Amino acid sequence: MFLDFKINAGYFQFEFGTDYFTLFFFLLISILGFFISIYSSGYLVEYQNEKHFNVFLILYNLFTLSLYFVVGTRDIVSFLLFWELMSLTSYFLVIFEGQKEEILKSGLMYFVMTHIGTVFIILAFLCCTKIQAVYILVIFINTVLIIKH
Repeated sequence: MFLDFKINAGYFQFEFGTDYFTLFFFLLISILGFFISIYSSGYLVEYQNEKHFNVFLILYNLFTLSLYFVVGTRDIVSFLLFWELMSLTSYFLVIFEGQKEEILKSGLMYFVMTHIGTVFIILAFLCCTKIQAVYILVIFINTVLIIKH
């Protein structure tokens, strides 16, 4: 509605768009991201002089960007691609202090749970596609029957 664009690259088509509903979630992500940035700056003071501090900043910004794309994408493949990007960057944010074994265990559990969720999202998309295919087949059969009579 406000911002719509498509990128065609062979068989892959990326479609992104915004409407009032999407803009609401953009606002929500922005507000939460702002407050998380403020909170995490105090938490990360001890890491500012370390080499991997920049990695955290890159991951956090990539995570936030992937959230915007998850909300704004208009096709299933792009949604799953950005969902996976969001899941992986959040996993690396969870294990940022990877020196502690309990954090690595929690990170592994988080990784497994996010991918189980991804499987259910894919199954939901497949069910919707199957229902839509059956609906289209019923319309086609009804159309053929009407034309015959």
